[in-house]
Amino acid sequence: MYYVYEYYIVETGEVFYVGKGKNYRYSALTSRSRGFTEVYNSNKCEVRFVKKGLSNNEALLCEKERIDELKKTNQAKRNFIDGGIEIGKEGICFNGEENGFYGRTHTEETKKKISESKIGSKGMIGKDNPMYGKGFYGKDNAMYGKTGLLAPNKTPFLITYADGSQEILLYKQCEKKFGIAFTRVSKLEGTLDYKKKSKNDEYQGALVEHYQPVTTS
Repeated sequence: MYYVYEYYIVETGEVFYVGKGKNYRYSALTSRSRGFTEVYNSNKCEVRFVKKGLSNNEALLCEKERIDELKKTNQAKRNFIDGGIEIGKEGICFNGEENGFYGRTHTEETKKKISESKIGSKGMIGKDNPMYGKGFYGKDNAMYGKTGLLAPNKTPFLITYADGSQEILLYKQCEKKFGIAFTRVSKLEGTLDYKKKSKNDEYQGALVEHYQPVTTS
C-alpha cells in the first residue's frame, strides 16, 4: 500500500515538501532533489504522514490535492510541479526538477553501457526517444491516435531506478530493456535482481510497479 507524507521545518511549522511512496521511502534522504536537500540540511526538519493505506492512484491524487492546498499559503516550495506523475487525456507529464536525477549526469561508463544496450533497438531514452524535447501532449505524442498507455490492451509499468529517476514503459519495452530480471517480477512487482552478470545489470535494484494511468479532465 502507498501513503502520502510531508516534510516540515520544526521551528516554523512550514511544510516544504510533499511526496508519495511505500515501505520506507518517507524516511529516505537519498535520491532527493537539490532543493529538498538544501532545506533539510539548513534546518531541523521532521516528516509526518498525510494519509496511509492508499492505492498508487489514490496516493497520486492525494499528493496533488495536498500540494495544491499548501501552495495557497506559499508552502510546498520544494515541490516544483503539482505532484506525482500524472496522465491526462493526451499523454504523460513527467516530474522535471522533482525527478531525483535532476541536475545530475551519468558517468561515461554508464553512458557507454546504455548506448551499447540500445544498439540494434529503437530505444526510448534521451534523444533516442521520439518525444525528446517535445513533451507528451496531443499530436506530438508518438502514440497519438494509435495505441498509447491509455489503450485498454496495454500493460504499463512504473520503473523507479536506483538514482531516483522514473520512467513509464509498456510490458514489451520492459522485457526488452531489462531481460529476465523483469520477467521474474512482472506479475507481483518488486526490484530487479540480476543473479548472474548481465549486460543489463546496471539496472540492478530498480523498482518495478504496475501502473494504472490516472485520467484527468
